[in-house]
Amino acid sequence: MEKNVTSQIWLASLLVLVVLVTGLFIACGSINKAIDSKQTVNVPSAQEIADLVVIPEAEFPEYDFSGDYVLTKDDYEKVLQENTAEELVLEEIDSRDFKKAIFNALVEYGEDIENYKDITKTVVRDIEVDVDEEIATVTVDLKVYYYVDGDEDEDFKARLEEFDFVVDDLIVEDDFEDAEVDYPDLVINKVY
Repeated sequence: MEKNVTSQIWLASLLVLVVLVTGLFIACGSINKAIDSKQTVNVPSAQEIADLVVIPEAEFPEYDFSGDYVLTKDDYEKVLQENTAEELVLEEIDSRDFKKAIFNALVEYGEDIENYKDITKTVVRDIEVDVDEEIATVTVDLKVYYYVDGDEDEDFKARLEEFDFVVDDLIVEDDFEDAEVDYPDLVINKVY
C-alpha cells in the first residue's frame, strides 16, 4: 500500500510539473507576441512626454511669522537666561551654605535647632523668574522641614518670608560661566 501511495505522489508531482512548464511556454509566447506588436506602435519620444507634463506652480500658504510660536534670538536668549537662573537658584537652595543661612534664621526666630544638618528637607512651593538684561530676579517661596533639640522623631516646619535671589552675569555668549547667585538675609515667617 505504501508503494501505491508513493507512486501516486510522484505521478501527481510529475503532472504539476508538466502543467507548470506548459504554462511557462505559453506565457513566454504571449510575451513575445506582445513585444512584437508594440514594436509597430508609434511610441512618443522622451521630449514629447516631457512636453505633456505640466508641473503646477507650488503655492505656499502665507504665514505671519510675528506670532507667539516663533522665538526671536532675543526671546530665545531670555528663555535660556530664565532657565539657567532657575537652575542656579535651585542648586543654591540645595547647598550647605544656604542650609546654614536657614539654620541662622531659625535660631534668630527662637527655634532650638542644634545644627544646620537638622534641616531634613527644603521644599520650593513657588518660584518666579524675571530677567532684565543679564540680571535675573528669582522670587522663591520656601518651606523647611527640620527637627529641634536632637529629637529626630518629631518634624517641625517653617515658612520663610518670600524673598528674591539675584543672579548676576547671565551672559549667553559665555555659557553663563560667570553667573553668580546672591540672596538677602533669610527671615522666618511662621513655624508650625
